[in-house]
Amino acid sequence: MGAFERREIFLRAADVMARRGEEAIVALARETGASRLFSQFNLAFCVQVLREAAAAITRPAGELLPTSIRGACSMARRIPFGVVGAISPWNAPLVLGIRSIAIPLAVGNTVVMKPSEDAPITCGLLLADVLAEAGLPAGVLNVVTSDLADAGEVVAALIADPAGADGELHRLDQRRAHHRGPGRPASQAGRARTRREEPASGPGRALSGRRVLASAWLSRAAGRCHATMPR
Repeated sequence: MGAFERREIFLRAADVMARRGEEAIVALARETGASRLFSQFNLAFCVQVLREAAAAITRPAGELLPTSIRGACSMARRIPFGVVGAISPWNAPLVLGIRSIAIPLAVGNTVVMKPSEDAPITCGLLLADVLAEAGLPAGVLNVVTSDLADAGEVVAALIADPAGADGELHRLDQRRAHHRGPGRPASQAGRARTRREEPASGPGRALSGRRVLASAWLSRAAGRCHATMPR
């Protein structure tokens, strides 16, 4: 799917979310006890993130790089990583949910999303339904829900899957290890935090694993590819 087609999907998704605003506000109240004012903030933020993601899709992302090769032009372009993992907590469901998936999807990745067990609808399922209604193809966004008691095991499986995010996180670790110095790679440290803390997550406690996946992928949702070619 081309960039302009993706942009149209995100613009439509923003309109769909705005149109279904009252449905979202009621769902937030029922699922998390959110006040109407806070629910309206969540809704407005979510709509704006979708529109900003649409704008980012067609923003120029290439670079011209200096090269020592006479008569050659060196370029860099952004390419999708592939499969992205996203974990969103319950305390601002629409805000944290859409923030964890919008940019990874916009730049061409597929996403496996695990919303909080305390708010699976407003953290994930509602967002997926809105994007599907807007025309996002089946299989591009996948939502995995679980019981609170199984959360640690589910998150560990998502992170450890060699076909998904963990393989990319491992390669990201190798590329950026010199920035951290000695110690465990980020993906290993994150895996340990997730296994220890995730089962205890609940009201008043955000999912620690989100720092490992969602935040990392939002900032680095596309890699940089270098190419040098003759002029």
